[in-house]
Amino acid sequence: MQKKLLSLFFSILGFIFLMMGLFLFSESYPIAPIIAQDDEAEYEGLRSCSECHSDVARIHSTTSHSMTLQDVGRNEEAILANFEDEANIPLITFPDSTEPRPLTPEDIAFTLGAGKYLQRYLYEVGRNDLQLLPVEWNAVTKAWQPFTLDESGDWLSDAYDFGQNCAYCHTSGFDAERFRWEDDGVQCESCHGLGSIHAEEADGAGRNPSERELTRIKEAINIGTDAQICGQCHSQGQSPEAHPFPIGFVAGRTLISNETFTLVANDDPLFWWATGNGKRTNMQYNEWAISGHAEANVTCATCHNPHSEEAQPALLRAEPYALCASCHNNEPLTDETAPDAPPNFEMYEGKSIVDEVAGIPSAHFSAIEDAPNCITCHMPDVPVEGFTRPTHTFAVILPEAALNVPEVLDGCTSCHQDQATAQNMQTLIDDIQTSTRARIDQARTLVSDSTPTWVITALNFVEADGSAGIHNYEYADALLDAIETALGLSQ
Repeated sequence: MQKKLLSLFFSILGFIFLMMGLFLFSESYPIAPIIAQDDEAEYEGLRSCSECHSDVARIHSTTSHSMTLQDVGRNEEAILANFEDEANIPLITFPDSTEPRPLTPEDIAFTLGAGKYLQRYLYEVGRNDLQLLPVEWNAVTKAWQPFTLDESGDWLSDAYDFGQNCAYCHTSGFDAERFRWEDDGVQCESCHGLGSIHAEEADGAGRNPSERELTRIKEAINIGTDAQICGQCHSQGQSPEAHPFPIGFVAGRTLISNETFTLVANDDPLFWWATGNGKRTNMQYNEWAISGHAEANVTCATCHNPHSEEAQPALLRAEPYALCASCHNNEPLTDETAPDAPPNFEMYEGKSIVDEVAGIPSAHFSAIEDAPNCITCHMPDVPVEGFTRPTHTFAVILPEAALNVPEVLDGCTSCHQDQATAQNMQTLIDDIQTSTRARIDQARTLVSDSTPTWVITALNFVEADGSAGIHNYEYADALLDAIETALGLSQ
């Protein structure tokens, strides 16, 4: 009997220790991770997010994303257009009249766009029935201009319907069935996913959350760095319902699929210039998707910081040249899983790579006035619907590519048009690159185990730059001369 009692006692004690272990384990590690895209998650709203993230919300409120849709009833100053020049105010025929009359600020219910290039306006036909007005304010030229979507000129047609064509990308918490939304502008949950579970976890944790609670709070929201999140609006494509936006997409899920959204074809002349650059607004994702950056997983958030309070253009994380140089240099990346970027910075500026050859700065880098940089050649402004924007293919527009596209300037003759024709410039580029590649290939055939280390270092450097002499011909030529001499190729 005593043995049975002892056995029962130790069994109960063991069970107690087991349960205590499981409890302690669960306090350190979440058993079932919660993600922002859980089917039970719901839209929380800007006000709720701002209660905890007030600093970020304040910064975000001044960005183009936040101001892409503004209620004029709450902020009359959102209208950028000039209504004082009465002679140039556009005339519009409104639903309550058969005769056109001058547009007034009172006719505008919402502004569409922060006004970096253009600002468009919404007219409230009826309750929750908004139409785009057939005119727009050009913020660059400071003038009114027509905004035509329907060849018949009927601005009350479906082509101008805000809910069907625009609302998803100018609002947050959009309801595709009723064409209604929760918050004006692109707010937190457009990029970070539905926030109700995140808010519930934070509320339940209180002021001093445990490590386990912090983990659950973080897992209940999307970090927002996936390029697809930007691509939901910065792209041209179509949903299965024929809307120009992805109705079923939530941050963290898959954007490009037959069920959600398909991008326009890369050879569609309605959307692409023959140079391979987008000719419509908001095609940054389309262009990025075919770029080397996409292949290397360099995403939008790598270069842009939507929460930035700095005065860099386009919310860049740093000054453009410094930003490019931070990756495109000869130093190995700290992230060993990422491919090394080409050493363009050292080649362009002519930094010494080996002791045997002194560095030679490129003529472009040494230019005193209007010196070009990475952006000049790799992100030139391309015409899109009445204005220009930087292309995101990151490929130089070569003279031969733009020969039959008069609207687009190539990356060379746009600066050197007084020095050479486009044909001659292309011939020069071809000659330099053909010669440089041939010299690299010939040197490679003679590299052996006894080849000096500096020769291999210099040869790898010239080849890895990727421009085949274009970034800095004089320096590349000097390095190859030294390499050829060391390998016994020079006479």
